[in-house]
Amino acid sequence: MVENGTGSNNIALGAQALVSNGTGSNNTAVGASSLASNSSGISNTAVGYAALYHNTASSNSAVGFIALQGNTTGTDNTAFGTGALSANTIGTDNTAIGYRSLQSAMSTLNTALGSGALLNDTTGGENTAVGASALNGNLSGNSNVALGVSALQSNNADDNTALGTDAMEFNTAGTHNVAVGSGSLVFNTTGSGNVAIGYNAMNGTTINGTNNIVIGSSAGTGLAAGNNNIIIGTAGAPSDGSTSGAVIRIGQQNVQTGTVIAGIWTGFITSVPNLVLGT
Repeated sequence: MVENGTGSNNIALGAQALVSNGTGSNNTAVGASSLASNSSGISNTAVGYAALYHNTASSNSAVGFIALQGNTTGTDNTAFGTGALSANTIGTDNTAIGYRSLQSAMSTLNTALGSGALLNDTTGGENTAVGASALNGNLSGNSNVALGVSALQSNNADDNTALGTDAMEFNTAGTHNVAVGSGSLVFNTTGSGNVAIGYNAMNGTTINGTNNIVIGSSAGTGLAAGNNNIIIGTAGAPSDGSTSGAVIRIGQQNVQTGTVIAGIWTGFITSVPNLVLGT
């Protein structure tokens, strides 16, 4: 803290820690070159070699080797882990916990928890990634939620929600999708507006349809493409993904042997065994 002027309540421990401080107050720098460029920023905490090295702003916390190293004017950021938020310069209100999480970010309102989570994000904002490599490849996509290892790993689009290991792992440009369950919508790349709920739901290798609803473990795995399908409790068939699409398929043949639909009509249809419409 060689150049300290009127700054007060600062703590510096380590070679070149807070070396440029002038009017900045209430800063804590522990580690060689931590907060080395800070002159007027206040209420910063840097623990680790070169943590917050370029910082001149206020209210940032960085713990770990080169954590938030590149930050200059960004405020209200929290970085915990080696390389966390290390390239951020002007982004604000980001939280990165984990090795290299949000390493490349220069945006705002992102939350990354896990090794490599949101690793490559640069301009994408308002994303939440929890799990190792979650949203790892995202560059500019906004408002995504990924919970699970490798969830939305390749994503670079907006408004997707993936919950479960590998959920929507290979999505690149599809938007407004919801995947709940390990492996759900894993191979979707450009399809949008899909809802897949269940383990491996709608995880066919070529699915890129839109506005499909699939519910059930491994449901919709036979769907190759197509739009506006509703598939519940069955794998479906490639024909469901024809150009026209719009197929409703419920249950599995020789597994479900009866159907009851209340409130439509009371009675039995004699030509269809075990079909009951009504109470």
